[in-house]
Amino acid sequence: MNETTDWKLYSLLEESAATVELYLGKPEYTSNFDASTGATHHYTKEYFYYEKGILLEFLTLFGKTFRPSPTQTTPKLKKITLFSKWYEYPNGKPYTKEILNGIYLGKEIKKEEIEKYSLELENKGIKAKFILNDNFELERVILESIPEKFNQLSELKIEQKTAIIPKYKIEDEWKSQAHTWEVTGLTYFKEKDLFISVSADATCKYWSFDSSGCLNTYQENTTWKPGFYSLEKTNLENQILVGNKAAEVICWDLETQKLQKFQLSEKHEAVSKIIWIEDNIFLASVLNDYLYAYSISENKVLYIIEGNLAFNFFPFAVHKGKKELVNGNDQEIYNLQDGKRIDSLAEKIGFVYRIVEMEFSRNEKFLSIVTNEKFILFDYESKTILYEEKIDLGIGFDNPAKVKFILEDKYLLVAGTRFLKLFDVDSKKFLYHIIDFEFGARSIEFVESRNLILLGSWDGRILGFDLHSGEKNKIWGGHKGLIYSIAANNDKSLFISGDSEGYLYFWDGISKNLLHFYKIHNSTITTIEVLPDGNILTGSWEKTVKVSDVSGKILWEIDAKDWVYNAFWIKSKQSVLFSNREGLIQLVDWKKNLIYEIQIQFTETYHSDFDLLAYSEVNEEFAFINKNYIHIHDIHTGKEKIRLDTKETKTRISFSPDGGKLFLSDYVGNIHCMHRTTGEILTVLRGHIDRVSHFHFFEDWMVSTGREEKVFVWNWKTLELIASQNHSAGGISPVVILNKTQILCGATNSSLVLKKITINE
Repeated sequence: MNETTDWKLYSLLEESAATVELYLGKPEYTSNFDASTGATHHYTKEYFYYEKGILLEFLTLFGKTFRPSPTQTTPKLKKITLFSKWYEYPNGKPYTKEILNGIYLGKEIKKEEIEKYSLELENKGIKAKFILNDNFELERVILESIPEKFNQLSELKIEQKTAIIPKYKIEDEWKSQAHTWEVTGLTYFKEKDLFISVSADATCKYWSFDSSGCLNTYQENTTWKPGFYSLEKTNLENQILVGNKAAEVICWDLETQKLQKFQLSEKHEAVSKIIWIEDNIFLASVLNDYLYAYSISENKVLYIIEGNLAFNFFPFAVHKGKKELVNGNDQEIYNLQDGKRIDSLAEKIGFVYRIVEMEFSRNEKFLSIVTNEKFILFDYESKTILYEEKIDLGIGFDNPAKVKFILEDKYLLVAGTRFLKLFDVDSKKFLYHIIDFEFGARSIEFVESRNLILLGSWDGRILGFDLHSGEKNKIWGGHKGLIYSIAANNDKSLFISGDSEGYLYFWDGISKNLLHFYKIHNSTITTIEVLPDGNILTGSWEKTVKVSDVSGKILWEIDAKDWVYNAFWIKSKQSVLFSNREGLIQLVDWKKNLIYEIQIQFTETYHSDFDLLAYSEVNEEFAFINKNYIHIHDIHTGKEKIRLDTKETKTRISFSPDGGKLFLSDYVGNIHCMHRTTGEILTVLRGHIDRVSHFHFFEDWMVSTGREEKVFVWNWKTLELIASQNHSAGGISPVVILNKTQILCGATNSSLVLKKITINE
């Protein structure tokens, strides 16, 4: 082993298991562990390479998620142990191996040499421990990365080109991603015609009205910080106040990206609401703590008002004309200038339980109050209740509501869990009540020039509703459900994605804007295919197969009896071939609604993947897996032509474009390339560390994606690796190759990712 090889080996530290296996090969064994409890745990995963005398230890994190399957963070190589196994040799002597220039395992080593190579490794970002036996022979070397010197280790990776360097590299070009957590604040900048959102995911995003994707994303720095929970504009056009979960208010200049922090409390609770007053003074309420009046110019707290620790809300409102502050927590009225109590709101409206939000109209005549169970419009001048109605905020006591007066106080918007209401202040009537989004509003904004209501949702997206019709006509961030299937039309001018909520989303292939979306199924859409006439074939866990047009109109559907795993358009038969979970395979002419004689029924236990059926247009045959056997049938007669033994359970099957090969995935992500007729395993493609969920072919390229955070591009003819990239899959990762420079993938956070493929220099 020469020095160059050693440096390559050492530079594998902090790399993924997939990368290490590309260099060292498949491990002889791995430790077993069970993450079925759902609790987050750390596990050590050991790889031992007998021929190389190397023990590798990976750190793996498992945790329960609200996905169809647990997700696994990529296991990173944390430790390399080099040693000789004495007991493997009859004479009881260890073998010798050169691990550094002139340094051998099993041979005597001097103290000076240890010091020299320890320093050399440390300069490369590696902590080394040399272990000697009683004869001063080098018995073992343990290598670990040094976190504070990770840059040096990264340079080593680049310098020595760790493992296999593919000819091409993959980079993200575009994402439809929204915030990953609830959108807690929205505000509109009229001069720039842009709006800004903040989220509990600790990001601030810029959005335009011409695109469904964000223009830019800002964070405090590259590491995670306490999430953002409130947003307020100051009197400057480019300045905002953001409240986080560490009881801080951040004054943020969006032009210069300069931040100024104001610590309100030591409790590290969320700043739930901020109101800008004047002269660099703001009010901010901290959950389970106090309401703070803070002077930015003096950098100090002017006064505090105690909150009610029994509630998870701390709403308040400010009447700037009267210099009064209404505390929704205790329903008392305070002097805005010194924070002293002057009156009681409860004496005016009667005691109401659990106020969750309150807001003054722009002319400060009306005060809107939302409690856990009703809505009140209060005339603050005459101290009378103008309107009162019961309102359902949804299940639980922790659901907030948002209210906003618009159009010179003509209307009032009331938004909460699963509803949006428009209230006419003059007529004292609700004009409409929308229940069109599952997770509900966490923030609200109105853009007068567009008559557009913006709602920041609990699921991280921003929804746009037309003021007059109440129709949802815009979404920023895309899907709310996990993306299970994607497709593109023939000229790639249209992308189509299907999610776990049964929605089909249509994206412009050039601008990447979301064109429209329709609810086609009532459950997860597992497969999409664009038919030659432009209509859309879909299968779903709803137990149906459907054909719809681009306007969302259902043209045909059939009861599939159980969850649909896959559906194919059969050109030669002008028909649809599909399979379901209970093992039924049918061929149906959808225009004539005729079921052909091909109906295969077999007993199949529940499978967590949904792609046990494959079709070859070249061979005009279909294949499926049942009880570790591959059955290949003629599409015209339905009769079995070939039966192949897979030897072990496979989770995915696909034909190569020429029909001569079968690609199969196992439970640990190995891709077995099998000869179609003989069943001979031609090779095993290694790189994935969990089962593959999707294969997609284009010319001589094949993309494989799966449950772990990686996407691979192979040459399916030569079976060589072309490119790979870390990609957050989130349990399933549908993919389509657009051309040899772009691939489209589904990812976590309900997003689409367009990836660019370039030469790896």
